[in-house]
Amino acid sequence: MTESVVLSGELTICRADELVSTLRQALQSCQQLHIDLTTVAQLDTAAAQILVAAKQQALQTAVPVTFSCSPMVHERLRTIGIQL
Repeated sequence: MTESVVLSGELTICRADELVSTLRQALQSCQQLHIDLTTVAQLDTAAAQILVAAKQQALQTAVPVTFSCSPMVHERLRTIGIQL
C-alpha cells in the first residue's frame, strides 16, 4: 500500500526535527511512499537535504518513493543542485 505524506507551508531548518520524524515514521510503516510537496511555500537547503536523506533511506530499504513538487519547489531544488 502507498502511504502519502503531504508537506505544506514553510519547510525550513525550524521544522527539521518534525520533518525528519514524519519521514522516518512513514518509511518505517509503508511499502511505498509518496511525498507531496505541492503546497510547500518555502524550502531551504536543510529541508532539501532531509528529503534527499529520506530518498536514500528508502532506496536502502527497497521502499519505492515518489515526489510531487510545486513549480517553486522544483525550481528551488534545481537552483541548489538537487534532483529528487
